Amino acid sequence: SVIYGVDSDIKSAEKYRNEHVRRLAEVVNVLLSAGLTVIATASDLDENDIESFRIILRGYDMVTVIAGENYFVEKTADIELPAGIAPRAAAEKVTSYYDRLEKK
Repeated sequence: SVIYGVDSDIKSAEKYRNEHVRRLAEVVNVLLSAGLTVIATASDLDENDIESFRIILRGYDMVTVIAGENYFVEKTADIELPAGIAPRAAAEKVTSYYDRLEKK
């Protein structure tokens, strides 16, 4: 967990929220730079947080998925999975998204 590792020196989550997000994005950047595929999870991100990820990870493909309620105001995620969705239905929704990308 990034919170208990890279972020262990940060005491107040809310006060240093931007720094938490930046550090997580930087960890993902290091892993992508090493040639890995990364699936990172985080809760309560907003549009500004996602934009921070996009800036740090520029040059890499990034797909945003919301599982549960969408709290974004202006933008939507690439894939939205409603709360309580069956695993098979969620997998079909993700597969459908990638199928559409391949056709472009």
